[in-house]
Amino acid sequence: TSTSGGTTRRFIYEGDDVTLHDVEMNHYATVKGASTIDRTIDKIIKKWDFHPPMADLLVSNPYRSLTQGALSGKLNGTQWIGGIKCQRIAVTKDEVDWEIWIASTDHLPRKLEITFKNQSGQPKVQLLFQRWNLNPKLKDSQFTFDPPKDAMEIEMAPAD
Repeated sequence: TSTSGGTTRRFIYEGDDVTLHDVEMNHYATVKGASTIDRTIDKIIKKWDFHPPMADLLVSNPYRSLTQGALSGKLNGTQWIGGIKCQRIAVTKDEVDWEIWIASTDHLPRKLEITFKNQSGQPKVQLLFQRWNLNPKLKDSQFTFDPPKDAMEIEMAPAD
């Protein structure tokens, strides 16, 4: 789920299908994915020019995805995030700069900030990671899109 500028969009990946749901408009589109989440994300970006929220963290190798095309990287010291001492790492790329704060104790990410340098106003996305659960009890229904009442299905038009 991504909220920005008063708009909430849900991105649901069900293995074979991918659904994008605009909550306020109550419109949704479902398209066929690919054999893996990595290939599905690539397909969505290339065919529909849609970048799922924080896709770099959803792939099988987030480190490779985040550092691919990096121009520079550096350790920016330590900082406390939510009462946890973290190592602050910064990476510069052509289109984005990002920083990630990794906990010194359990080595889990606590914060990620991305700056889109080539967009007007250089918008930033900031994520805070809290309440990590590395052994969750998940149900299949959590990954199934059940359209809300009166939701309208629309077609996702290819980028070209």
